[in-house]
Amino acid sequence: MAIYTREGDDGYATDARGRRLAKDDPQYEALGSLDELNAQLGMCVLSAEREGLHTIHDALELVQAELMSAGAIIAGLAAPGALSAEPAERMETLIDQVWRRTGELKQFVRPGGCEPACRLHVARTICRRCERAVVSAANAGTDVPPIVLQYLNRLGDLLFALARLANHETGRGDVTWTP
Repeated sequence: MAIYTREGDDGYATDARGRRLAKDDPQYEALGSLDELNAQLGMCVLSAEREGLHTIHDALELVQAELMSAGAIIAGLAAPGALSAEPAERMETLIDQVWRRTGELKQFVRPGGCEPACRLHVARTICRRCERAVVSAANAGTDVPPIVLQYLNRLGDLLFALARLANHETGRGDVTWTP
């Protein structure tokens, strides 16, 4: 299979499963945002591995595979059942465990601290943009099952919690901000 098709060389449209779509179509924007998020998570996995943050590393490796499933659903290449409610429930359990370890928030947390935490905060912001892109795609007619949006919403929460955990486990603590 060739990586190039020459079908999108005009810069405006590309082939999508037998039909031409504009490259700025909301469905492509959603898929591109998922791809960008997954690429950033790859950097987070590497950073967590370097710092010996095994809980973060292992959680994100699962997430990367699940994001591929979410993208396949949005692209129409997989059935909505390719992503179940179990991953969101698993993330909730992990968030609760992290919260018990890092403690209650008493101030706003600003992005910062150790490198893995900074990378996780970038991933969190990409995830939130990805959510918006997926909603736009759904509003434009792309079939997006609710589980995909639930998954992305929970993932944003998890990335915030994991950033706190990275700072906690490296001895940095939260970087706080007071208005």
